Amino acid sequence: RIVRDAVLVAGDVRLTQDGLGCLAGQARTANIPVKMGYLSRMQAAAIHLIPVPLSGAGIEQLSHEAIEAAHALDFFVAERAKSARSFLRLARHPLPASAVEVVQMPREDLRSFFRNLLPAVLQGRGLGVLSEAGVPCVADPGAELVALAHEQNIEVRPYPGPNSLILALMASGMNAQSFT
Repeated sequence: RIVRDAVLVAGDVRLTQDGLGCLAGQARTANIPVKMGYLSRMQAAAIHLIPVPLSGAGIEQLSHEAIEAAHALDFFVAERAKSARSFLRLARHPLPASAVEVVQMPREDLRSFFRNLLPAVLQGRGLGVLSEAGVPCVADPGAELVALAHEQNIEVRPYPGPNSLILALMASGMNAQSFT
């Protein structure tokens, strides 16, 4: 089955060298750079939770899918715009910085701020959420945006990445079989 004008997002479709997409795992699949405009409308109109390397770590800490998602988007919200732009440079975002919109979260009235971002997503524009370090929505204000997105039936796509809470739990010796 061939899919046109799509790119790998959450592991389902890849772009091939001839510009046609095929389901991941087929022999024609090739790794080529992600370019803007290839996300299908269904994939773009979502909240993308894109992890950021933990302090001092390199981009190799992130999954291929997370980097591809970041490359495919041109609209981001972050705790600090400066940190987000540094991450996008580190990830080698294919667009010039002037073509990428990064909106910084305010310190107050986050609910209203996030409500004002959702119409763009409902109209088909993808929104990437970037944390200061680690995964968005874990010990950062992005969780409120995700809750609002669920209220409006907006798709939320998490991507795997580093999480200091899980690392601390792993190293603690605590029983992680139950949380009560």
